[in-house]
This record gives sequence, C-alpha cells and structure tokens, in this order.
Amino acid sequence: MADYVSMAKEPTNEERADRIDTVMQAYCLTLEGRDFEGDEDDVKDMLTDLMHFCERMEIDFEENLRVARDNYQHERETEN
Repeated sequence: MADYVSMAKEPTNEERADRIDTVMQAYCLTLEGRDFEGDEDDVKDMLTDLMHFCERMEIDFEENLRVARDNYQHERETEN
C-alpha cells in the first residue's frame, strides 16, 4: 500500500504561488493591517523576518535557500 505522500498529486506552480499569496496577505495584515498588493518591500521584509526566525530556531537559512532554489528550478523545468 502506497503512503499518502506518494499518492498526493503534486501542486502546479500556479498553485504553489497561490499558497504564498495567502501567506503574504496574512503577513501584511499582521504587519500593517492591510492587504498585500505586490510590493517588493513586503517580500523583502518577510524574507528578513524569516531569517530572524530561522536564527532563533537554529535553522540554516542559507542552506535551505540553496535547496529551495534547486527545487524551484526543478519544478519550473518539469511542469508542463
């Protein structure tokens, strides 16, 4: 019997982007009580806060960013 993870349908890159839109909306509401409207400064602020969070949690941000870049490239290349 296959486990749940291997049976789950991979999300599309559009679905992946939609998930982050939800995260950015919540982040901006928490930060300034407003909607996210595509401001690059909000993305920079969120990434900076994530770096602080990783430091506090003793998570290697740079290594995870490296892996994320590899995953992103693979997902872009394999999506039809």
